[in-house]
Amino acid sequence: MSIIVQEPVPLTLPSYGLWVAESIHGPGFKMGTERHDFHQIYIVQRGMVLLDDERLDEPLSLVAGSLWPIPAGVGHHMEDTAESILLLVCLHTTVVNTPTRSRLWQNLCADRTRPIVPHTTLFSQLLKSLSRILAEQWQHQSGYDLLIGAELDRLLVHLARMRDTPLNNDAPARVQRVISQVKTTFYETWDIDRAASMAHLSRRRFTTIFREATGSTFNDYVTRIRLEHAKALLRGRLHSIPGAAFASGIADVSHFYRLFKKANGCTPGTWIADQSGD
Repeated sequence: MSIIVQEPVPLTLPSYGLWVAESIHGPGFKMGTERHDFHQIYIVQRGMVLLDDERLDEPLSLVAGSLWPIPAGVGHHMEDTAESILLLVCLHTTVVNTPTRSRLWQNLCADRTRPIVPHTTLFSQLLKSLSRILAEQWQHQSGYDLLIGAELDRLLVHLARMRDTPLNNDAPARVQRVISQVKTTFYETWDIDRAASMAHLSRRRFTTIFREATGSTFNDYVTRIRLEHAKALLRGRLHSIPGAAFASGIADVSHFYRLFKKANGCTPGTWIADQSGD
């Protein structure tokens, strides 16, 4: 059961150095200036809060779907005038004090002058990761601290790969961002709804602009990138045919065979044999 609070709840980090807390703020919630010896990330699920960070000249309005990182030692306070739901991620400095994690954290905190607003798909992925951490915190099953550490790495990578919502860019620029994302994450589950959501466009508008930019439908474009990657793996003898299909984002081998033959006029096995004869 969630509790509506009027003032901050004291936080104590566990030995593994990561804690996620949910806070539902009632109208009139106010928080005096705080300064912690651990890092924090404020994530707004619902409502709006006014966050005053001593690094900035004026307070920030954090709306639903936005977040803000606060390094250890930075003074800040918050207030809101309507009910808001926040997730607070607390990270002990020793937890992120490894070369890779530290680099990801510094990148997240660097040159911030406005709230971070990830596209809706990535925000959903962040919430799922946080939900898993909350569940492990509560259940304390065998190895829960290891799973929480793994989720921390997943969380930091998601944040590092985040793209702020490009509200000040025109629609073609937003579609180009999606195209760039697809080129590096083609192995993930992609569909037109996810792509349109990332570009903050309707399916119809996204489809029109995407075709103008690439000369292709979205599905055909993703398939072409996946097949080219599979061919590179097969050419280099790096994977079996099923392995190349899986590594390229096509889990169904029969479907991979059909797509490959349609695009290349022969089966993968025949194509590999032809490459060997070159």
